[in-house]
Amino acid sequence: MSEEPTRQLISEWMHQEKYNHKGETKRKFYADLCHAKGVIKVAAADLKVTEDTKRWVEGYFAAMGLFNIKSKENKQIHIEFFFVTGVSEEVLQLTEKYKPNVEDGTVPYHSKSGLEHAKYGQLWLFYDGFCAASAGGELTPEKITAIYALAKKMIIDEAKIKQVQEIFEQEQALRKKRLELLFPNGVSTAIKEVEMEQ
Repeated sequence: MSEEPTRQLISEWMHQEKYNHKGETKRKFYADLCHAKGVIKVAAADLKVTEDTKRWVEGYFAAMGLFNIKSKENKQIHIEFFFVTGVSEEVLQLTEKYKPNVEDGTVPYHSKSGLEHAKYGQLWLFYDGFCAASAGGELTPEKITAIYALAKKMIIDEAKIKQVQEIFEQEQALRKKRLELLFPNGVSTAIKEVEMEQ
């Protein structure tokens, strides 16, 4: 299977697995750009972001068929978008200028923005932000406080963010329980033991 159909298959699988969505998976570059910036901004709500967090965001959006992230020398985040149909120069030019500690990537999701992004994307944005920060090992009490402060700034009901956090935490606990049941000695041990049989 060539690279293009493979990437499309991955994107379709991700959309069905995560969102129970079948059908068109490609969004307009503006929607992709908004969500990417927003997730990074939420994960860096306390103005801090680890390499592991950035790697999670990179992997997540790469699997969705959207983009790759690299760190620049000034520690700002440089985002390059790779679509199934090729690189969008327009998106590259816009994202080249994006600095999460300077530009607020959550603006389109503000309750007073009047955009559909705010209507449908706010909680999704924060859910992905919790996931990204957790994957980077930086979901500290201070980070969580900063995330709630960001939500308040965006005029998002604190109770809703609390629900998002609770669902995220429940899923993390279930994931841990599942892995402990399926691989009681750890996945690495299972892989090594299987390889020894070959």
